[in-house]
Amino acid sequence: MLAGAAATLAQAQLSVVTRVATPALQELVSSLRRAAPEQRVALVRERSLAGTWLRDLADALLATPHEDARIAALNDALIDLDHALRRGAAWPRAGLRLALASAGLCSVLAFVLGAASLVPWLLGLGGLSAIACARADRRARALVDAQRRDVDALVGLLAGPLPPSPRPRRRPRG
Repeated sequence: MLAGAAATLAQAQLSVVTRVATPALQELVSSLRRAAPEQRVALVRERSLAGTWLRDLADALLATPHEDARIAALNDALIDLDHALRRGAAWPRAGLRLALASAGLCSVLAFVLGAASLVPWLLGLGGLSAIACARADRRARALVDAQRRDVDALVGLLAGPLPPSPRPRRRPRG
């Protein structure tokens, strides 16, 4: 029962990341590269579904006339996305530890109580659950990394060329 709970816990993070991820973001970025810079935000709004992170971003950018407000809206949207992607990020690793610990504990108890024939089954079940947790963690991390790369490209296209940040002045030595 604990091994199943551990695997379910790990799959929960994968489902969270899958819900947040936008699968057609690469295609959208490619089409935005061909569009005029002043039409890009409207194109994002047109191609995104209502209630999604992309639609909220486009609506916020369309509602802000000033460059500083646009940068603030982009930052807010990126923070929201990062929070959504990180929510539950430790679940697969916790599931992995839970699966291994529960398998070890149940195996020791079975051995102590005289049911040594159950030990291989309990260890095997715990191992399978641990593998499921590790695979879910690896898949969730890959999805998050791909989503972040695509979002970085999208934000670069929507923000346009930003003014260079001022260089910090060096203090004279000596």
